Amino acid sequence: MTGAYPDHGEFGNAAHQASQNAGSSGDSNIFSSVLSFLGNNKSSIQNEDIDENDAVNAHKQFFSSNNNNERPSNASSGSMGNAAAMQALKMFMGGDQKTEEKSAGGQAQLIGLAMAEASKLFDNQAAQGKVQEGSTKQSVVEQAGKMALKMYLKGQGGSSGSAGGGPGGLLGMAAKFF
Repeated sequence: MTGAYPDHGEFGNAAHQASQNAGSSGDSNIFSSVLSFLGNNKSSIQNEDIDENDAVNAHKQFFSSNNNNERPSNASSGSMGNAAAMQALKMFMGGDQKTEEKSAGGQAQLIGLAMAEASKLFDNQAAQGKVQEGSTKQSVVEQAGKMALKMYLKGQGGSSGSAGGGPGGLLGMAAKFF
């Protein structure tokens, strides 16, 4: 089945990972399109700031067990995408993998998890009629992938080539969030 998911260079098999984690919510065309977008826009994305408070609040709105009935009735692409990326970071940092394994495919894994969580969150919100008009699954998945890439790059100290970043930097950033 690997042939159905092209290798997206530095993002590796993130589309395949996203499809596996998204289950029935997955859409390989969307995942592949988002990875192409991320690859084409990485240099501008890495210079964008992360609104950490907004991301944490979005995550609490959508993923806190206390807020199940209080989820926004008009969920935007940005809030769903940011919440999904935060959930992916939480899953990524809480996994059983060793730090060396995370750094080997960490960027692709984090982005794949974020896209999967965004896809599932969108489907859940759409089934409840709680999606803002104009928000699409594509825009939610794209925002989640973009936020995951920004978090990964920030965790590395801002660039994919710097030493001393990777999962250690992500762990420090995740500690601020959770």
